[in-house]
Amino acid sequence: MGIKDWLLDKKFKQLIKGLESSSLEVQKKSALGLLEIKDQIMDELVESYDKLRGTGKKNLMVVLGKTYDERAVKLLIKALKGSDALVRDKAVESLVALGKELVAHHLLAAMKEGNRGFYNEALKVLNNMDLSDISKGEKIYYFIAKDEYHECIDIGSPAVEPLLQALEEYKEDSDRKRSIVIALGKLGDSRALPQLIGLLKDQDKYVRERTVEALRLIGDRKAVPPLIDMLEDGNAWVRKAVVKALDELCWVPEDKYTEARYQLAKKNYKKCIEIGKPSVNLMIDILQNAEDQDIETIEELIKALGKIGDVKCTGVLISYLKDDNNNIRNAAIRALTDLGPVASSFILKELNESKDEKTKDALVGILGEIGDEQSAVTLLELLPREKASIKASIAAALGKIKCRDAVEPLLHILRDKSGGRQVVENAIVALGEIGDDRAVVPLIELMKEGQYLMGKVKNIIARALGKIGDERAVDTLIDNIQDRNCSLSCIDSLGIIASPESAEALYLIMVGEIDGTMDCRLAAVRSLEKIGGEEIQAILYASLEEIKDEKVKKEVVKSLTNLGVDVTGKQSGKFRRKLGG
Repeated sequence: MGIKDWLLDKKFKQLIKGLESSSLEVQKKSALGLLEIKDQIMDELVESYDKLRGTGKKNLMVVLGKTYDERAVKLLIKALKGSDALVRDKAVESLVALGKELVAHHLLAAMKEGNRGFYNEALKVLNNMDLSDISKGEKIYYFIAKDEYHECIDIGSPAVEPLLQALEEYKEDSDRKRSIVIALGKLGDSRALPQLIGLLKDQDKYVRERTVEALRLIGDRKAVPPLIDMLEDGNAWVRKAVVKALDELCWVPEDKYTEARYQLAKKNYKKCIEIGKPSVNLMIDILQNAEDQDIETIEELIKALGKIGDVKCTGVLISYLKDDNNNIRNAAIRALTDLGPVASSFILKELNESKDEKTKDALVGILGEIGDEQSAVTLLELLPREKASIKASIAAALGKIKCRDAVEPLLHILRDKSGGRQVVENAIVALGEIGDDRAVVPLIELMKEGQYLMGKVKNIIARALGKIGDERAVDTLIDNIQDRNCSLSCIDSLGIIASPESAEALYLIMVGEIDGTMDCRLAAVRSLEKIGGEEIQAILYASLEEIKDEKVKKEVVKSLTNLGVDVTGKQSGKFRRKLGG
C-alpha cells in the first residue's frame, strides 16, 4: 500500500468512527468528509455497514442517500430488512432521495425474496415514485404488497406463483388470504390446487367459502373428493358454495348417504325426508355442531327429523324443548309428536328426570298428542304430586289419551278444586274427551254450583256434557240455554245429544221467542237438524212463515234440504197436519 492509499485508509477509518460519535457536530463533519471521498472509498463504505452500531448505521444511511451509486442502493435495500426501525426510516429516506431510475428496478426485484415487513418498507419508497412506465409483470410483488389483486389477475399466469408465495406469507392474515384466494380462482390455474385444497380446512369460514368458489372457477375435477368432504362443513354458506361447485363440476352422488349429505348442504329437506334414515345422523350433527345456528335452518331440520321418524333423534329433539326461541321450541314439540309412540319411553324418562317446568309442560303435552295409553300410567302417578301448572297439562293430556282410568282422579279434582281454576277447567275438558258417563252427574252438579263458576267454566262443562252425550244432561243444558256465558255451547251440546226433549227450547231460540244472539239462533237450527225426524222437519218447515230474519230463514232452508225435505211447497199439507196433530 502506497503512502497515498495509507492516508486515505486512515482518513476513512477516522470518518467512519466519527459517524458513531456522541457529538452531533462530529457526526455531521464525518458524513460530509465521507461524501468528499465517496468515489474513492465506495466499496469500503458499503462493507463498513455490518461493523457499525445503531447511530453509525443510521448516519451511514444518510451518507449513502447522497452518493447516487448503485452499490449504495443494494445496501439500503438490505437495511430495509433490518430490525432497527430508525435505520430503516433513514434507508427509506435515502432510497427516495436516490430516485426512481436508480432504485425502482432493484427494489421491485428485491420484493420477490421479501416478507411482509419488507413489503411495508418497500412501499414507503415506491409510493413516492411514478411507476407507470414500468411493466405490470415487473410489479407483481408491488401489487401484492398493495393488496391490488385485480392487477395480478390482469397480469395472468405469471402472477400465480407470486400469489401462492404470498398466500403462504399471509397464512395468519384471513382478510388477505380471502383476497388472494379469489384472485387465484379467477386466474383459473391448476397450479394453485394443492394450496387451495389445504385451505378448505381453514378456521375462517369466509376463507373456506372463497376457497370453494376458487376451486369451482378453476374447474379441475381433482378438487371433487375434498369438496365432497366439505358437504358437512359447519357453515351453511360454505355448504351452499360446495353444492354449486360440485354441480358445475358435473358430480353426481354415488350412494344414499352421500346424496343425503348433498341434499342437506343444498337445504333440500323434502328430499332428505324421502332419503330417510341415512339423513338422520347428518341432521343431528348439523344441529349439534354447526357454526351457523340460524333459526330457520334449525326449525327445518327439526321438522324433517320428526317426519323421518327415527327414534335416535329423540334426545336432540328433547334438548330443543329448552330453547329460548318459541318457534324452535314449537318445532321440537311438533317433531316429537310426529315421532309418535316410539319416542314415548324417552319422553317419559326425561319427564321423570327434568327439573325445568317449561320442559316438563312441553313433554306432558307431547304425550297427550301422541295418545299412547302406556304413558297414561306415569301421568296418573305424577298428577297428584306436580305443581298446578303441570297438573293442568297432565289433565289435558289424559283427556287426549282418552284414559278411562283417569276418570276418578279427574273427578277428585272437580270435588277438591284446590288445584286452581286452570286445573279444574282442564279436568272438565278431559272428562269430555274421555266420554265416560261416570262424569255426567258430577259435571251437572258442578254446573249448578253457581257462585264458584264463571261463564268460561260453565261453557266448558256444557261442551263436555255434549261430548259425553248422555241424555241426563239435557235438562241442565236447557236450564242454562239463556245464560249468555254458555248459551251457544248448551245449544251445540243439545244438538250432539239429539234428544227430542230439547226440541221445544231449541225452537223457541230459533224463532226468537227466547232471547238469543244470531249465532245462537243459527246454532239452534243446526241442533234441530241433528235431532231430525218428521216432527222436527215439520217444525222447521212451519218456522219459515214465522221467521222474519233472512239469515235464519236461509239456515232453516239449508237444514231442511240436508234432511231431504222439498221446500217448494209440495209437502206443506203433510207438515201442517203434523203440527195440528
